[in-house]
Amino acid sequence: MKSLIFSLLTLLTIGCSASDTVITTEAIAATEPASIVHFDTANPEKEANNFITFLEENDDPTRFQLECDQKNIAKSCYYYASYHEILTEDINQAYGYYKKAYDLGLKQTGFFIAKFQIFNPELFYDDHRLTIDENINYLKQASDAGSPDATRLLMLIYRKPEYNRVDYDQAEYYNKIAIKQNVKYSRFTLAFLYTNHLKDKSKIDESIELYKEDLLVEKNWESSAALLAIYLNPEEFGSNTDYVKALAYARITRDLRKNIVNDPINDRTANVDDEAIELLPRSLTYEQLQQAKALYLEITEKMNSQSTFK
Repeated sequence: MKSLIFSLLTLLTIGCSASDTVITTEAIAATEPASIVHFDTANPEKEANNFITFLEENDDPTRFQLECDQKNIAKSCYYYASYHEILTEDINQAYGYYKKAYDLGLKQTGFFIAKFQIFNPELFYDDHRLTIDENINYLKQASDAGSPDATRLLMLIYRKPEYNRVDYDQAEYYNKIAIKQNVKYSRFTLAFLYTNHLKDKSKIDESIELYKEDLLVEKNWESSAALLAIYLNPEEFGSNTDYVKALAYARITRDLRKNIVNDPINDRTANVDDEAIELLPRSLTYEQLQQAKALYLEITEKMNSQSTFK
């Protein structure tokens, strides 16, 4: 049950909305949990556990329902919706109260409305099903109100063909907001947009810096693998060949991938780091090998000392 609850909670995010003017300070204090979860930012586990505990320790969750229905307290609508999504798994009830929280001014709950509409369309009859543009409108309002989850979903909608709204300018716009909102892997995602979707060689220096930042902050092997590819394939990426850096990032990639548990590796990149570690030294002098070792140790030290998002 706990694992199910946590997997559901990783789809949650909410925060204080500047437009939530109908809630009094006293009412907030009465129902505020210890912390509020943003699922796709760094280290949400503690917040998730606190929120689960907050919901579980309320012996009478109908209190939230009464505060929502009778007093129009938007946050209570959100708590009651979360209670049903996470604990009772009554998605229809959850959706209705997320919608009421949104209508009362808590615009971040627009994320949940769009999320259910997009990923659970079977819950809605045709006359209650929203178009992709209507869902985008909910997500934009939620993003503007500070929801990183909504921002992340927007940047994916504008990037993935299955939503039929590919717009790389909009994907870039929301990706930059996602970085400011501390969305996990958002630096990697923006660099990937430049190097793989747009294939914009003029942004190679910016892409390299984004991959480096993501590597230090997220310990993301995909960024070190991307840097390995960039330094090995100058024609494709508009970079300069640098076997010293390539070898260093190959070693970093191998180290990070050793720590992955039950995580499938794309066939296209499988064993590339091992092959590079085996073959590159044949093209390097002793001095270059020492430089690669020094760079590898420098990056490793920075990764170990780099703190994650605040």
